Amino acid sequence: MNVLHPGLTGTGIVDTMAPPLLRPFTGLIKRAMLTPEQGARTALYMATAPAVEGVSGRYFVREKEARSVPMSYNVALQERIWAISAGLTGLESTATTVALPTPVRSLHAPSLASSRP
Repeated sequence: MNVLHPGLTGTGIVDTMAPPLLRPFTGLIKRAMLTPEQGARTALYMATAPAVEGVSGRYFVREKEARSVPMSYNVALQERIWAISAGLTGLESTATTVALPTPVRSLHAPSLASSRP
């Protein structure tokens, strides 16, 4: 299983997420974004490209492997999110640690000690 970011795509969701003062300009704003077809390319690539067959645990942007945000490499946060998700869905909360790609450089995520769900 992999994850992808479609890019900033000019879909109807932009209309609903825009602050009220910007809503009259969403048509103009969307012109600077990817079209829905362009936004779908990475998902289609991941589903059909022989080059990524058997590839798992990676993050892709615009059909290329990329680094996710530093916080995504925080194992304590991953386990906490899994436990919360398991509790909300009725699954067992015993998490299985998934081997993540080793970061290319040292990453420092913010401390979770003071954060609350």
